[in-house]
Amino acid sequence: MNLVEKFIKENLREAQIYESRADKWRTDFIAQYPRNTIISMSMDNYLISRNRTGNPNSFCRKICSMMEKDFHIQTKRKLPTIFGISRKIDAQLKLSDSLESIYGNDYDRAFTFIKNEILKLLDAADENNYLVIEKCDLCTYFKYTLLAIYFPNKFVPMCDPALMEHYCKRIGITFNPFGEMIYTNNVLIEWKNAVPEMANWSNYILIRFCDWLYRKDATIDGNYFRANSDLSSTQVIEEIDDLDIKGASKEAFVKIRINQGIFRDRLFQRFGKCCLCGINNQSLLVASHIKPWSVSEPNEKLDSDNGFLMCPNHDKLFDQGWISFNDSGDIIISSRLSTEDRILLNINNNMKIFLTEKNKQYLQYHRDNIFRNP
Repeated sequence: MNLVEKFIKENLREAQIYESRADKWRTDFIAQYPRNTIISMSMDNYLISRNRTGNPNSFCRKICSMMEKDFHIQTKRKLPTIFGISRKIDAQLKLSDSLESIYGNDYDRAFTFIKNEILKLLDAADENNYLVIEKCDLCTYFKYTLLAIYFPNKFVPMCDPALMEHYCKRIGITFNPFGEMIYTNNVLIEWKNAVPEMANWSNYILIRFCDWLYRKDATIDGNYFRANSDLSSTQVIEEIDDLDIKGASKEAFVKIRINQGIFRDRLFQRFGKCCLCGINNQSLLVASHIKPWSVSEPNEKLDSDNGFLMCPNHDKLFDQGWISFNDSGDIIISSRLSTEDRILLNINNNMKIFLTEKNKQYLQYHRDNIFRNP
């Protein structure tokens, strides 16, 4: 009996009972705090205090109980950091260090900022705008708890990156500790959906299974590995069989092919269209590494910051070094390209893309080693 079958036989029923309780809690919470009332929420209805006095049904107090009970997050000494604002034991207000540096003692302005960030986060999740979710200024624990509450079908109930990394190791999924957890969330869900025995599980049951594996100190059979890809893992294996690749080389090739699909999916989730010209036909878009796959370290190969989504024209220009970008995101065009070529290939000096800090690090390699300087 494999581990999935063992969990289904011995633990699935218990997990479903806990899921039912969690669903009721979530339904009650959303009924009390629907999205359209968050902006008008009073501070008393939001705050939590170190000694748990005050409103027993406050927004943060209820979320805090969920973090401690279901996510095993110790919150008592981290309340301002997690929620942005809280009450100290003497009932005085306390802002997080980052908000205090901006707002000082202006608690009302800081609270308005927090509520706006919550709404921006939920709106971005509605629209699958992962770049906005990445840039959200809420604490990671708070951010992913909110996403799991309001979007249980899109997000697994997990807010701790360290624990998520442990779970991913148990099932053989690559985890980037420096990347945004939303991409690991999506790969984990796609992995679940591609395993027949798990396909009908909720995201809640999936995390219960991962936690069960973690507590058992067990690792799932690698044959269960699936990932979202332009080709399924079965198709990849058939493709490799056609090439008559055998043994360890075949296994390595399959992993590379599937991982490239994960990388492409992450870039689709981040950009959704060509970074330069805006073409959004998915069939035409290419996942382009900034620092090439062949020279990237293992943790760089699947890093979404090491890539851009581009149309075929712009991908080829970037891949061969005819264009690059400076740290402001402004395009750099090789002087070896004629004016006519630039017009036909739809590039001009006014083009610009948004860059993350890690994009800039990878682009330094691209400019130094790939870009065709004069």
